[in-house]
Amino acid sequence: MDPMLTADGRLFTLSARPLKKRRTGGTRQAVALACGVALISIACQEKAIDRPQSAQNVRQEERLLAALRGMEWLIEHAQEMPPGWVYPNLSRLNRLTDSEEHQREIREILEADRRKGQHKAIPEDLTNPALLQQGRIVPILFEVLRRREIGLAWKSEADALHTLIANHEVDLWETTNLRNKPAVLHALASLEIKTAMTEDRLVDELRQKAASETAQNLAGSTRYIYALTHIIFARSHYFKNQVDPEGLEFTIPIFLTALGRHAQNRMGVMEIDMVGEVLASLELLGLKNPRMEVARRRLVAAQNPDGSWGAGNGVTPKRIHPTFNAVAGLINFHSALE
Repeated sequence: MDPMLTADGRLFTLSARPLKKRRTGGTRQAVALACGVALISIACQEKAIDRPQSAQNVRQEERLLAALRGMEWLIEHAQEMPPGWVYPNLSRLNRLTDSEEHQREIREILEADRRKGQHKAIPEDLTNPALLQQGRIVPILFEVLRRREIGLAWKSEADALHTLIANHEVDLWETTNLRNKPAVLHALASLEIKTAMTEDRLVDELRQKAASETAQNLAGSTRYIYALTHIIFARSHYFKNQVDPEGLEFTIPIFLTALGRHAQNRMGVMEIDMVGEVLASLELLGLKNPRMEVARRRLVAAQNPDGSWGAGNGVTPKRIHPTFNAVAGLINFHSALE
């Protein structure tokens, strides 16, 4: 982690790794103390005209502390998540931290979820074309993929789905909305289900749309932006690796325009969600841009007092999803990925 300057000009390093005894409130006290030190340092940096780099370091410490608090909120409230939400969120969160304590806790949560968690029931009859209507097949695909990833039986269900989709592929894509298509394509490929529609073909369609419309117009389309972010996420295998920007250059001006559009006013659930995903996508592509830092500061300012993001009470999708995306938008991917 980058060093920060104290009031007397000395360097010190503030670790974003969690401290021991997290459940007893020790971490919250440590984070509060660290935030206080960071704020004092910020005040000092405003007076230090010969150290412009230090203010940037302080801002980085602030956002990494915010990301840490968001991670801990997700971990501490995992058992309160709705059925089916633990595995995708915690397994991906595990890829965003190099903290051994976080990883150990996440493994324990995922093991408990594997043994006694509530998950999508897979219909006995997977030959019914009605499963392709209104997106009904999407959670089924994700459940079969979960079973494969954790070592449970999955092949017979995947083979049945392969046959169903091969016979009715047009119906599948007509009823799958644009924002979900990248995730569905990724799940199909992971389950060895081949389709006429491919990720490259979808990228070509998105690129053609970018060539025919302005970045300003496309930045206002949530479905289009989410399709782009999930193309990036899928190519990273959901935060396992960086993404080669070749062929995806057209996304960058649209992403930057979206940041300016959605991070400039009050940030609700949708804005936090989108800004977090766009920041994570740009980071995965290896881009550095001043607009990203402005958007990150807005994300930090939108964090709830308990460390989460989003709206409402309880552990609901309106808090889980924006919290995960905000964390992904605030961390340094180059140090988290393999």
